Amino acid sequence: GFALETQREYDAANEYYKKGMLMAEQLKDEKLIIQGMTNLAAMLAEESEDPKALDMLKQAYDRAVKLKDKEMLALVQAELGLMYVTLAIDDEARQFLEESFRLFDELGWVKSKLTVWYNLASTYRFLKKPEKALEIFGSQETYDELKRVATENVKNIQIGLPEDLVVTTHICRGNFRSSYSQEGAYEPVAKELFGETGFDGFFLEYDTDRAGGFEPLRYYTGDGQIILGLITSKTPELEDIAEVKARITEATKYVPLEQLCLSPQCGFASTEEGNNLTEEQQWAKLALVKQIADEVWGD
Repeated sequence: GFALETQREYDAANEYYKKGMLMAEQLKDEKLIIQGMTNLAAMLAEESEDPKALDMLKQAYDRAVKLKDKEMLALVQAELGLMYVTLAIDDEARQFLEESFRLFDELGWVKSKLTVWYNLASTYRFLKKPEKALEIFGSQETYDELKRVATENVKNIQIGLPEDLVVTTHICRGNFRSSYSQEGAYEPVAKELFGETGFDGFFLEYDTDRAGGFEPLRYYTGDGQIILGLITSKTPELEDIAEVKARITEATKYVPLEQLCLSPQCGFASTEEGNNLTEEQQWAKLALVKQIADEVWGD
């Protein structure tokens, strides 16, 4: 169900969630029942049945309270808080989110807390209120702490890897049917991202102004590769070669040319639907990347 939900196949996901819920009830497993209720509430929300979703989450919360299970309480309260945000009921939203954050801290569930922060910001963005997330819960102290924790987690997952293993990362702002979900420059996280995470390579979106300029690359002092995603994978029009070369030259102000590479800004099909390009147009984009790379870096 969750896998289908991430692919936006909500009807199919809902069917699997219902089957799971039925099995949980047959097993009389209270924790699975509570989890099932939160899943079904999410499907109701996707169907714009917010009042029904809220009612189901309230029922799940009552069961979690009776169960006295800290993990379930943390998860359900987070979902309730996000639902109250959607419904613009701010006092309840604050109450449940703050309590879920407290429980996540007690449990040591850093990833879960970060996920709720992300979902909170995404919810406000959907509601066209991006400033509200920071206004209610954000502070420079909190923001710095989240960056510290995220950087530490990224570094920790690389401990013990083979020395000859090359580890790279891609910074994506959304890639669904030629659309995007996020925008903003790298600058707010550049010091940590480029200077502290330890990746051997960075595949960076730079096909539009959404990603900002190359100035954040000044923090990169490693000996790996910076891959400039100057060729968009979202639209079929081919980029002007001279303009792409000029941007590569601009990037050399911060990273030596021999450490720069060129690529599309993202994949052509981050989901099964793909972007709005034909196969022929996709090959044309890759041919353009190769042509420019040959002219800039040679063989």
